[in-house]
Amino acid sequence: DDDDDDDDDDAPNNPAGVTPETVAAALGLSNLRADVDGEPTGDVVRPVVAGRNSVGDTFAVYPDPAHVLAARPHPERIAALGGRGLVVTAPGGVATRQGGAPVDFTCRFFAPNLGIREDPVTGSAFCGLGPYWTDALGIERGKEAVGYQASARGGVVRV
Repeated sequence: DDDDDDDDDDAPNNPAGVTPETVAAALGLSNLRADVDGEPTGDVVRPVVAGRNSVGDTFAVYPDPAHVLAARPHPERIAALGGRGLVVTAPGGVATRQGGAPVDFTCRFFAPNLGIREDPVTGSAFCGLGPYWTDALGIERGKEAVGYQASARGGVVRV
C-alpha cells in the first residue's frame, strides 16, 4: 500500500447535466458579475469546478467567498442536479458568526433531495472539502485547514 499514490478520491468528476451553468442557475447566481476593486467588469462569474465529490454531492468552487454568501438557492434546481446535495465553496473568507476570524475556505451545503433546504454545518461535506482545500491551497501535510460553513447558524470546522 503506497501512501503517496496519486489517486484523488475527493476530486470532482462531471456527471451529465452538471455544468457550471446549471450549478450557477441552481444557486441563483446566473447573473453574478465579476468586479475588480469594487468596479464591475461585466464578466459573468461561473464556478471554477462543477462536478461530484466522492460522496455524491455536486461540488462547485467559486473564486470568492462573497459568491458563496450571495447564493440564493433554488431547491428544485438543486434537486434536479441529482446526488445527495450541493456543496458550494470558495477560498478564504471570515467566520462572521464566530467573531470574524479568517478561514482557509468558506462553504454552504444544500440538500433538498434529503429534505434539507440548507444544512447548518455538514461534517460529511467537510470530509471532501478538507482534502480538496489542503491540496488546492498547498497546506502542508499534517497541518489543518479551517473552513467556515456560512449557514444562518454558521460553524467553523478544522480539517
